Amino acid sequence: MTMKVIKEVSKEDLKKFLYNIDLKDDNLYKEINSKDAINIFQFTGNTCKGILNRVKPVNFNECVAINALSRPGTSSFTGDYVDRKNGAPTPYPKKMNEILKETSGVILYQEQVMNIFHELGNFTMAETNYVRGLLKKLGKKDKKESDLKAWKECIEKFKIGCAENGISPKEAEFIADEVQKMSSYQFNKSHAVAYTYTAIMTCYLSYYFRKFYDTASLAYEIEKDSSLEEQIKKVRNQGFELLSPDINKSNIDLAPIDENKILFGFRDIKGIGESAINKIIEKRPYSDFIDFILRSGVSSLVVKKLIMSGAFDCFDTNRKKLMVGYEKYLEQKKTTKIKEK
Repeated sequence: MTMKVIKEVSKEDLKKFLYNIDLKDDNLYKEINSKDAINIFQFTGNTCKGILNRVKPVNFNECVAINALSRPGTSSFTGDYVDRKNGAPTPYPKKMNEILKETSGVILYQEQVMNIFHELGNFTMAETNYVRGLLKKLGKKDKKESDLKAWKECIEKFKIGCAENGISPKEAEFIADEVQKMSSYQFNKSHAVAYTYTAIMTCYLSYYFRKFYDTASLAYEIEKDSSLEEQIKKVRNQGFELLSPDINKSNIDLAPIDENKILFGFRDIKGIGESAINKIIEKRPYSDFIDFILRSGVSSLVVKKLIMSGAFDCFDTNRKKLMVGYEKYLEQKKTTKIKEK
């Protein structure tokens, strides 16, 4: 929807930007950390937002890690991630810390588990893939006895390989236990990267095309018929003025009308259909409220909804007075028709 709004209003082609974003752009991480960020893919969800507020990412890798931490099996590692990011030591041997360097010494990805068993335990890559699949089975509530037995066999083999790499059996058992902790939800790094790049694209749009992005976000929420109170508050905090529909200026949907103003459209008014909207737009401009009533051809219900929405504030900001006057007009019109008969 954002792309549609930008294309219609600014006529800019964003494809060349969105697939070539500078991932070192600090503005993107300022945006993703903003308390007023709106509809950033994955990151404005409640679970992810809580972790985001604790981690405070400053680069792409940290955002990828947050995406992986926001899962049932790995969310419990958030405290360790934050502590180790801020300099706390890990309980692992040096060789394992090298594998976990990009995640601040925390096991987050399936690929890391496979590398641990390959580089520390001397498993072949085919064997590490078997371990990955086995851990997935162990993450289920109804674990099979055969899978538990297979895992014990893997640990014994792992201990032998670790010993060849200078890691004691006790350390190897500890590492295996740590690996198993995340077995309830092993997240694939490639998925986390893909999700995070999508999030970065929304950050890019939100920061560099804010008026279009916020407009599209509001339109999306209205279409979902969700509560707009929090969304509107954030849009205003970002410096935008939200204007009521205007009978002579509004179009079908929300639209930015300058750098810091967003104008609601007719479709944003509940109860006004496409046919009525087309009539309103077709016969513009209107010189005043009476001119609209005489020429628009819309129903009295539509007129009342337009009054309540503020669409006639351009003529008179006293909506109550307009409503009372229109009710009198309808009553007089009804009486006149009866007399004519």
